Amino acid sequence: MGIIRHIDDRLELMGLMLEATGADLARLSGQTLETEFRSAAYRCLGCRREAECERWLSQEHHEDPAPDFCPNSELMNRTRMT
Repeated sequence: MGIIRHIDDRLELMGLMLEATGADLARLSGQTLETEFRSAAYRCLGCRREAECERWLSQEHHEDPAPDFCPNSELMNRTRMT
């Protein structure tokens, strides 16, 4: 897999995870938002649990808390709208 495809795939998973957990990074502001989003993207890119992530996302979720295996679970749970 090419690096661009890998980045695209991971950002898609991250977006789906944000949606599934009800996280809203817009609750952060200014520099904090930029810093947190960049850090979250890097954590997602480096995560080796893609298959587990895809399995979790394939189930129905109604803004459930982020799963513990996700390296961004703390951020997502902190910014959940519920």
